[in-house]
Amino acid sequence: MIEIALVTNNVSMRQFLKELFIAKNEFVITQETADSTELASLLQHTARLPAVVVTDITSVSPKGISTPETLLQQHYPAIKVLDLNTCYDKPTTGTGILPHHPDYQTLSKKIREIVDRKDIVTGTRQTLQLSGNPFDASTLTSKQKLFLQLCTTELTYKEIAEQMNITPKTTDRYRDELFKKLNIKSRVGLALYAVRNGLATL
Repeated sequence: MIEIALVTNNVSMRQFLKELFIAKNEFVITQETADSTELASLLQHTARLPAVVVTDITSVSPKGISTPETLLQQHYPAIKVLDLNTCYDKPTTGTGILPHHPDYQTLSKKIREIVDRKDIVTGTRQTLQLSGNPFDASTLTSKQKLFLQLCTTELTYKEIAEQMNITPKTTDRYRDELFKKLNIKSRVGLALYAVRNGLATL
C-alpha cells in the first residue's frame, strides 16, 4: 500500500481524512501533523518516509517553513505533495482539478497518479480543488446541514435518503444545490466543508 502523511492544521479535517483512508484500507498513514515544522521532526525520526504528503494550503509553519513542499524540496526530494485545495484562495500551480461529481475514488486515483507519474517533479504541489468560495454555513437549512453531516459518513446517497426519509431524487437535488451554492466539486469536498464549519462531529 502507498504510504502517506497528513499535514493540516485543522484537527477535525485531519481526523476525517484519517478515518476515511483507514476505512478504505488503500493507504497507510505514516505521519499526521499540523504543520511543516512538526512534519520535519517526524521525518527526521522515522525510517518509513511517505510517498505522498496530503496537505492543504493552510498548513503553514510558524517557524519559517511556509509549506510542506519547501521542506521536501530541500530535504526529501523523493516525496510528492498533494494539495487538498480546501481554502478559499486561488488554486496553486499543479494538475488534477477535480471534475464535477467525483468522490473518494477521485482522491484515491489522484494519489496513485502522482506516485506513478514520472514527469511530476517531486517536492512540488499537485492540486485537487475540493471547494471554492467561502459561504456562511449559518444560512443553510436544517435539511442541508443534516445532509452535509451525513456526507461525512460511509452511507451511500441512497442510504442518506433513507436516513433523511426523503427520495433518492431529493438527495440528488440537495447534493447538486450544495455543489452550486458552496462552489464545491465533490462529496469529499462537501464532507470537508461540513468538518471545517463545525457541522459534523467526528
